[in-house]
Amino acid sequence: MLKSTAAQVLTRSLIVALPLCLAACAGTKVRDVVASEPVAAAAAPHTIAVLVDNDSAPPENAARQAAQRADAEQSAAGLSGGLSDMLATHRLTVVAAGQPSDLILHCRITAARGGNQALRLVVGYGAGKAVLRADVTLDDATGRTLLSFDTKSTTGAGKGAGLGLMDAGGSAVAAVKAGVGGARGLKKDLPREIAQTTEHIDQELGKYFSSHQWAYPAAAAIAAR
Repeated sequence: MLKSTAAQVLTRSLIVALPLCLAACAGTKVRDVVASEPVAAAAAPHTIAVLVDNDSAPPENAARQAAQRADAEQSAAGLSGGLSDMLATHRLTVVAAGQPSDLILHCRITAARGGNQALRLVVGYGAGKAVLRADVTLDDATGRTLLSFDTKSTTGAGKGAGLGLMDAGGSAVAAVKAGVGGARGLKKDLPREIAQTTEHIDQELGKYFSSHQWAYPAAAAIAAR
């Protein structure tokens, strides 16, 4: 009965804290931005290819390699589709990788981990943290790099909302498993990380296009015409 009561209290606490915790701990950073100098005579691009590679190293623990590979594959597919859709909203024609194009957007995934919401909410401080890192380059048709930067999107680096709440056996993690169905009930955040990474790539491309006086109309502006 005591275990059940503790789990119920913790569950209610997690339900209340979940939106605040995720909002406080989520975020994406863009670093090491290097852009070529604007060239006034440069022709505006019309076509672009999107290439997404998985360059993330597998974990040393063999038991975790399959899960990490699945996370990387999910991230690659999500970024490939999301970036293609995003570029199309800016009136760029997205062509298949390997086909002739004015520009090539190359995204190399260097880390992908879906994380675990249950561990983040209770333990915090990086336990169960979701991570998506990528190195991004924008190249022209000759292979010259016009723009490069890297992104890091994380969820769950802060203090756990349920820290210090234990069940009768003294285990916060055990209480979560009893109260919310364990790790399977609250697990993956990669869709969030993929969306945030896509958004920040969009912002950097918008800045670069603007510096070259290339058109990069927003979806809302196109719809209003």
